[in-house]
Amino acid sequence: MKRVPRMIATAALAGVVFASAGPSALAEELLSSQKTEQESTNIPFTDVTPRYKEAVSFMYSNGFAQGISKTQFGVNQPIKRIDAAMTVAKYVSLNPGSNQMPFKDVPQRAVPMVSAIYDAGLMIGKSATLFGSNDPIKRGEAAVLLYQLLPSITPFKTANIAFTDVSERYVTAIEKLVAHGIVQGKTATRFGTADHLTRGE
Repeated sequence: MKRVPRMIATAALAGVVFASAGPSALAEELLSSQKTEQESTNIPFTDVTPRYKEAVSFMYSNGFAQGISKTQFGVNQPIKRIDAAMTVAKYVSLNPGSNQMPFKDVPQRAVPMVSAIYDAGLMIGKSATLFGSNDPIKRGEAAVLLYQLLPSITPFKTANIAFTDVSERYVTAIEKLVAHGIVQGKTATRFGTADHLTRGE
């Protein structure tokens, strides 16, 4: 398994991704260490509200994400698993994978990056032969991915969550992300694990 570099900016953006409020203090601190001059570039998208502007500007200006058209980022549209994988691979700068992944539904343009994500153990397929490229990524899946990409935090606190929609598969990631104020639920008892993650988020 390849060593995955720290995903500092993604940790910071998680304050926007999952929280109804602004980023946590930890997220803001991490993001401040990753600011570039490019972030001040005006984005061409008319559908980006102030809540998402800083995050979208960072991702767009640095070439990690694009809009769905010249003027629309697609803030409220679900983000596909293939697009999430491509974004992560670009940001983390993973080396191209072995191209021996078992998935039959990955477009050729994405094979090197999805192979890298797969080889690094960051994402698995929906089945033995399908990556689920065109399926929207869910909030629970995104939380697990984010947790794996976080920089080491010592001590790593754990929260006692009251979400009734968090299964064993997601509980460790969500507990620890919540403990550090990086993610929040949609309500006090619902994380929205099965809800689709939007492009703005």
